[in-house]
Amino acid sequence: MKDVTKLTFNSEEYEVTKIKIRQIGALAQTLNDLPDILKDFIGGNTENVEELDTQKMLELAPNLIMKASETVPAFLSVASGIELEKILDGGLDDLIELIRAILEVNNFDVIVKNLQNLMKK
Repeated sequence: MKDVTKLTFNSEEYEVTKIKIRQIGALAQTLNDLPDILKDFIGGNTENVEELDTQKMLELAPNLIMKASETVPAFLSVASGIELEKILDGGLDDLIELIRAILEVNNFDVIVKNLQNLMKK
């Protein structure tokens, strides 16, 4: 899998790179309310997590964005390196493309599968 993907966001070109371990603390700070938001997002049933893949996440993304409108842009800013103000000035289509790029470059499908395997043990 590639470590970088190119993206046009709000008519500007960016490169989204893999999230580095050193960024995890900054990402965590953006997620204070996310556990409750995600619990609502997956219906409070952790069994639904096993059914989530990139396509399903993209289908559910608009609903998640509405529920997490303050948390998600800050998280995406840290995850992508794009300034928060630029993300807030983008369109919904730009936002969905940014989410797709972050999921793709960070091998989201593999991460979910590995986490599911860990939870089964």
